[in-house]
Amino acid sequence: MLKALFNIFRAPTEESSDQAPETPKKADNVADQALSTDKIKAIVAEINAHEENFKAAGFLMESIDIEIGIKSSITPHFKQVNELSDEEQNQVIADIGESSLIQFVVMSLFRSTKMGGLFENTEMKFHRVAIDITATPSVKTTFVRDFKFEQVSDVTHH
Repeated sequence: MLKALFNIFRAPTEESSDQAPETPKKADNVADQALSTDKIKAIVAEINAHEENFKAAGFLMESIDIEIGIKSSITPHFKQVNELSDEEQNQVIADIGESSLIQFVVMSLFRSTKMGGLFENTEMKFHRVAIDITATPSVKTTFVRDFKFEQVSDVTHH
């Protein structure tokens, strides 16, 4: 599955490995950028098309960052709105079908929530997950301190 994700951002090359690379021309750079932009558009469209799968998994995509450049990336940010049993999680993954990208995203969401056990008996609570979809995908799980408003000091009164 990760191999399929790596290939999403891999630029196709027509040069064989025994040839010296040529200096790219300005027109070639524009063509490469357009291809990267097309790939990004396709990935965003796929993510948007699977919004119902994310909801079924118990997550809401609250924002998405798109970065276009030498290291283009797409980073959807998810909040958990519902917890699922292991059986329900397996069913959600089965319902996704052939999309290795969406399977990766949903499985990453499920695995991230299980990291909450690292913070048992602390004030830190699971907050959200950001999945960086690049040539080397990564998952960032954010935990925040759980506190009540009255625990915050008022700086105007000492």
